[in-house]
Amino acid sequence: MTPCRRRTVIHWCQAFLPLLLAAAAAAPAERLYGTWSAGADKLALSGTWTKEPDSDAGTWTLRDASGRDITSGTWAVRKAVKGGQGRWTAGSSGGRTISGNWTAASHLPVGRTFSDLLRSAVEEIVTGAWRAGRLSGDWAIRAVLDQ
Repeated sequence: MTPCRRRTVIHWCQAFLPLLLAAAAAAPAERLYGTWSAGADKLALSGTWTKEPDSDAGTWTLRDASGRDITSGTWAVRKAVKGGQGRWTAGSSGGRTISGNWTAASHLPVGRTFSDLLRSAVEEIVTGAWRAGRLSGDWAIRAVLDQ
């Protein structure tokens, strides 16, 4: 590359790269949310969830049989490097925290994230199993993605 062409490229980058980066930063983040259900023995729970952009955390609500929100809180997960499993933590608005393990029934290839698992729930229901101490059961999520 000639010195003149090199200067032109450098000037172009100095002039336009900050604009491109600012536009990318200003672009709205995707909004991922949905519904969940979980069961243990004869107990059936359901509610809604949201995911924070660029995070494996969000909010949840628990609904009664008529669909009214009765409590809410926050959640966070850590996914193991291999497969569809990891740890979860849920905190309620009342200050109580519960945590345990989760496993997804669908295979999640190495290198895929928990966000990828949630995004796959846009196309089909994602199911799995959960455990918290001596309690255990199944779970299912459905998702909507707004961009």
